[in-house]
Amino acid sequence: MEKETFVIEDWGVREVLISGEKVEHLIGNVPDKGKVIVEIKDFDRNTMTFTTTEGRKYEAVTDPLYDDQMSFSDILWNSYISAQGAIDYQFIDTTRKYSFM
Repeated sequence: MEKETFVIEDWGVREVLISGEKVEHLIGNVPDKGKVIVEIKDFDRNTMTFTTTEGRKYEAVTDPLYDDQMSFSDILWNSYISAQGAIDYQFIDTTRKYSFM
């Protein structure tokens, strides 16, 4: 059974080192669900759909927000990244790699 595809707005992508490996995370807002941070497994540029490591799908329906535009909570980000095993909370904004062309 295929999982539901969620719409994501005000989104961006951050890359962080976890156990020495570069890992990208989609962050943004899912209407009626709230803010999300999920690890990216795959991306379909034709449909602007991200697939997570858990198999969930998120379709980007708005223009992306780059890190200097985003009002995403640093506390939420730091808590999530810490739980994932990151030692350093520094990240690289890799949103442009996924933005509309």
